[in-house]
Amino acid sequence: MKNVRRGLGKGLGTGYKNLAPMDSHIHSLSAKGISTKYNVKAVAINTETGKMIGKPRWEKINTKTNSIFKNAKNKEDVKNTYEAFWGLDPYSKEKVEVLEVKTLNAKGKTGRCIHCGMKFTAEDYKKASQGVVGDDCLVGDYDNICYPCQEKYGTKEAREKSHLDAKGKKNLYLISKAKIEKDIDKFPMFFAFSKEQLEEGLKKLKTTRKDIVSIGGGGFIKKVDTDKFKEMFKRHDKEHNEMMKNPDYVYQMFRYELSNHEYCITYDYEDTLSSLNLTMGQVNKNPLLKKQLEKATKDYMKNVGDC
Repeated sequence: MKNVRRGLGKGLGTGYKNLAPMDSHIHSLSAKGISTKYNVKAVAINTETGKMIGKPRWEKINTKTNSIFKNAKNKEDVKNTYEAFWGLDPYSKEKVEVLEVKTLNAKGKTGRCIHCGMKFTAEDYKKASQGVVGDDCLVGDYDNICYPCQEKYGTKEAREKSHLDAKGKKNLYLISKAKIEKDIDKFPMFFAFSKEQLEEGLKKLKTTRKDIVSIGGGGFIKKVDTDKFKEMFKRHDKEHNEMMKNPDYVYQMFRYELSNHEYCITYDYEDTLSSLNLTMGQVNKNPLLKKQLEKATKDYMKNVGDC
C-alpha cells in the first residue's frame, strides 16, 4: 500500500489520519544531506579565572523545532546563537563556550522508533522523503518515531506545543520554559556578528551605537533597559526556585531533561543535572530532588525517548 503524505490531514489521503503534511519536506532535507539537527559540545567557563566549570557536555539542537535557532543555517550560525543565548546574562560569572558542532541527519543514516524500537533503514528515510507512507514506509512525521506509535503517543513536538507531558498532563516545566522564552523574545534586544547586522539591530531598536550596551555573546540592549534586563533574570530565578518546591514540577523537569540529554544511551546523569545547574551531591542531599529523579528515571526508561 502506498499513499502520498501531502494529502494526509486534509481528508485527501488514506491509512493513518489527521497527520500534519509537513513531514515530507523535513525528511527530504535529511535525505539530501541538508542538516536540520546538530550536536553541540559546550562547556561553562569562569569569566574571572578562565577555567572550565565541570566537564564539556553534548546537547542536541533542532533548528526546525527550536525557535531560538530558527535563523541558524549552518554550524557556525548554531555556534554563535548557542553562545549568544547562554551569554544573555551580563552579570553572570560564567560564560558558555562551544567546543564543537556536529551535523546530524546525514545522507544514508539509519535510526529507530523511540517507543517500540522499530528500525529504520536509509531506504526507509529515502521513501519518506518521496512521500511514501503505509506498509511500505512506516517512518512517522519525524525521523525517530513510527506512524503507529505516533498515533498512540503523539509527537514530542506536538505535546511540547501544548505543554503536555507523556501522560497528557499539563507540564509545569514546559510552561515555565515557554514563559521564559517568551519574555526573552519580547525583550528589546538584538544579536549582531557583523557591521551589517549591527546596523539592522540599531534600526530595529530605533537607537544609536552610543545608546546600546553589550550583554555578551553578540547581544545588545539599550542602556536605559539595563535594570529591566537584570530584573527579568532575577524574576526567572525566583520563579524557578519557588517551583522547585513542587514535586510535579521537579518530576517533569527531570523527565524532560533525561530525554533531552539521552540518558538511555549514556546512563550518566551528568549532562542532565549540568543543564539544570545541579550536581549529584545536591540531589542526594535533597529528599524531594532525589525521590523525583529516581521516579522520573524509572518512568523514562519504560518508554525510552519519551518525556
